[in-house]
Amino acid sequence: MKGVKVSDGYIDATGNVLDFSDQGFYKNDANGNPIMDWPLDWNDFRRGDEGTALIYVPIKGLKPLTHYRVLCQKPWHGKKGNGNFQNGALYWRTMKTDLDGELNSEFGSPTSDESSIPVIKAHFVVGSKKVAKKSSTVKVSKKGYVDVRKNKKVRTYTSTGKFSKHYVYGHHTYKLNRKKHIKGHGTCYKIYGKNQWIPAKYLDLR
Repeated sequence: MKGVKVSDGYIDATGNVLDFSDQGFYKNDANGNPIMDWPLDWNDFRRGDEGTALIYVPIKGLKPLTHYRVLCQKPWHGKKGNGNFQNGALYWRTMKTDLDGELNSEFGSPTSDESSIPVIKAHFVVGSKKVAKKSSTVKVSKKGYVDVRKNKKVRTYTSTGKFSKHYVYGHHTYKLNRKKHIKGHGTCYKIYGKNQWIPAKYLDLR
């Protein structure tokens, strides 16, 4: 896949993913396999922990109308903690590229219980958290619809996690240009031109 484009960037000549649409983290069991109970927050890990990162990369630049076998993840059903959910198990599936050579849900024709986004599975060992923090901000170009009841106020935060003293409102859409993990608030997106970060749990990304 070296040199192949992904959703917001590309895989460089050495195979490094320079940008991606989303990621999830899991701790590994004694055999080195990810424990797929529920995606974890980065703060759930400690120095020396071994885990698996799943990186979601809609892929472009392949041969049009061609079948590829790719690793995908099943969706999550139910809510964390109620014992009534299906975990996001990994599985291999065949997907067909569209006329532009992109793997996507339309040409992939997934069933109702399958994900259509290819996944890169990567093993990691937690080292210095200072290094992780330095590289944690990712450039994005998205719009975020605040998916709460109409005109409900949602707090926004600074890049250090403090209340910004500003709000966003339900059923409003905002232009977003950065993504990072903010301690205490999880994955957050920055409003373009402002130091206001919105927790991802309130957003429907478009």
